[in-house]
Amino acid sequence: MESLEILSNLFSFQNVLAVVAGVFIGILIGMLPGLTANLGVALLLPVTYGLEPTSALLLLVSVYTSAIYGGSFPAILINAPGTSASAATALDGYVLTQKGQFNTAIRVSTFASVFGGLISGFALLFISIYLIFEFGLKVSLINREFLG
Repeated sequence: MESLEILSNLFSFQNVLAVVAGVFIGILIGMLPGLTANLGVALLLPVTYGLEPTSALLLLVSVYTSAIYGGSFPAILINAPGTSASAATALDGYVLTQKGQFNTAIRVSTFASVFGGLISGFALLFISIYLIFEFGLKVSLINREFLG
């Protein structure tokens, strides 16, 4: 029953709007050389003060992840990475742009970003449970001994 409540909260109008706005703003921030994903999160932090905590975190995470993706556009098109994470994209993507295949380079960058984000998100979800129980409980026992 709790999982249905969590999903209904996650897909509320305010949260979906925060994710869509965050993706749009993040891609624009990533496209501008000199504006990094970290700076985009820092710039939008005051905006989140008026939001609910769930919406604020969703907005900041979507801005960060989409800004990393948005940095691949100038890296592919003009050989100027928008973010430091797109430096390797500039090496192969700009070569394809010079050959007239910029659509292929952007498509590959999009698929790599989406699937890499999904795989790493699920890996973090499943590995974090192991890390909490394996290492977190051992650390908490050590801290209790020091406290006396």
